[in-house]
Amino acid sequence: MSFLWLPVDDEPGPNSQRGYIERNVIALLSNYEREPLDPPSENWLGRHSDRERVRESGLWNQNHVDEACDLSLLCMLSLEKAHAYFCWNQQRPIAETAPGFCNRIKPGF
Repeated sequence: MSFLWLPVDDEPGPNSQRGYIERNVIALLSNYEREPLDPPSENWLGRHSDRERVRESGLWNQNHVDEACDLSLLCMLSLEKAHAYFCWNQQRPIAETAPGFCNRIKPGF
């Protein structure tokens, strides 16, 4: 599994961009009460958890595993990834290439 690191320049909190990303990524990856798209391995330790939401979601999370994902998250992540790739290819810091780029993307845009 690959991962993407995103610079998120706001204060943590339930209404922050960080909170939006966290909630929706958990909702997107969760198998809780759904047909698993990518089930955890048979040896995953979470299968032995005393918490149903951990066992059933395939994630080490209790919160947001039963929520629906706001699919605008996927657009937001695509834009962030494209911007990060551009900055890396130009060998310039993200802040120099497009100030405020991340601030244009708001939860539920």
